[in-house]
Amino acid sequence: MRTFNFRARNIGEEKYLSYTMGEDCELDEDVLDYCQDNAPEELIEIIYEEDDDYDYLTYQITGKTSLEEYIAQEHDCESVLLILRNVAQEMISLKEQAIPLSYVLLNRGFIYVDAEKKTVQFLCLPIESKGALSVEFKSFVRQLLANMKYDVEEDLNYVGKLLTYINGDNFNLRGLIGLAEALMEEEGISFEEAGAIDADGVEVVSAEEEAPAAEAQNRETRVTESVNIRSEASTDSDRIALAYQGDAITQIESYDNGWSKVEYKGESGYVKTEFLE
Repeated sequence: MRTFNFRARNIGEEKYLSYTMGEDCELDEDVLDYCQDNAPEELIEIIYEEDDDYDYLTYQITGKTSLEEYIAQEHDCESVLLILRNVAQEMISLKEQAIPLSYVLLNRGFIYVDAEKKTVQFLCLPIESKGALSVEFKSFVRQLLANMKYDVEEDLNYVGKLLTYINGDNFNLRGLIGLAEALMEEEGISFEEAGAIDADGVEVVSAEEEAPAAEAQNRETRVTESVNIRSEASTDSDRIALAYQGDAITQIESYDNGWSKVEYKGESGYVKTEFLE
């Protein structure tokens, strides 16, 4: 893993971090241009600077709270689950905007939290080099949970469920989002579900559609990730059950809209087909 260092400097009341690009660094100008033209909300704005000796990538962090500082405070279940869900969700959003995740710093000192909204912003270093810049996301999340300060008055069973999933073989970003949202529903925590995102990061609004075509399945299978069983083929419908990763389930029909009708522990409902083996 390549090491990296930032220089902190204050200009008046404003605080900046600057990264000096060495000779082994090659700037990805396409990604830099995209970030400067589109200002993704998931990223701290990149300011490109140069002098006679070096090129610099600079970020204004005035008034921002790092994730390292944020988790040093005590947090309840809602805060923990929202932060985890939003970190994973925003990583997916960046990937769908064709920003390589290897450019994103998965370091608690360089991720910044909006304490009210529980959203995060990352530092992006759009440079190519011989070294790997990113930290494995699975390890990052595990360490984040290990260093979190929890409200000990609460039932911390949800932390165990998170760690069981993270340490499993099928861990991925979307699965973490699904589990965090399922645990929030179990705890009665309200949250805004993410809208669909296309490759350009634009919310997709669907017009009314014809009834989806169905294909009979009638097979026994298992769920690949913790997933909600819904009363209808829609994330807006009521949740009637929660199936955990590895649970047996019967797939009755699959539809061309990406959903399947299933039977789980005597209840009939619908899940996204992608979560079935």
